[in-house]
Amino acid sequence: MKTITKKIDLYKFKELSEKAQDNALSHFVDIDHEWWDYIYENAETVGITINGFDIDRGQDISLSVQYFDTTAEMILEHHGEQTETYKLAKTFLSDFKKTCEQIEIAVENDTPNHDDLLDKKEYLVDMFSNELGECYLQMLEREHEYLTSREALTETIEANDYDFLITGELY
Repeated sequence: MKTITKKIDLYKFKELSEKAQDNALSHFVDIDHEWWDYIYENAETVGITINGFDIDRGQDISLSVQYFDTTAEMILEHHGEQTETYKLAKTFLSDFKKTCEQIEIAVENDTPNHDDLLDKKEYLVDMFSNELGECYLQMLEREHEYLTSREALTETIEANDYDFLITGELY
């Protein structure tokens, strides 16, 4: 049996050259945990189910909402006034309630524009759904961009107190 003992110099991330830091960061870019969970939970809080998304080539998101007016009210309750979702929900609720009132009046009076108002209501719901999807897709994109940024990766490395070889390879 042979035993070889070799001295290996280890470095903290900040001690590496910029090139070695870049090399070290490249090994951490792939996010291997379900980083989107927070955004999914946020959506569920207001009655939205995110069924899937693609922030790469497809730029697509699939949402399910059971009651759009209830979801809009929940957004107003849980999201800050400065958020896009809040502004969107506020506008939607205002337009939706007016249209519902107009439909009630049209039905009571048996006016001929009843079908047009139902179409408007459906249009409002479709637009709200599409715009909500865009908002949540943007949230997912921003979160992914941050988590793969130099700043976030550096924080992760330093928080975990990793050691590196002079080349930036994780020890």
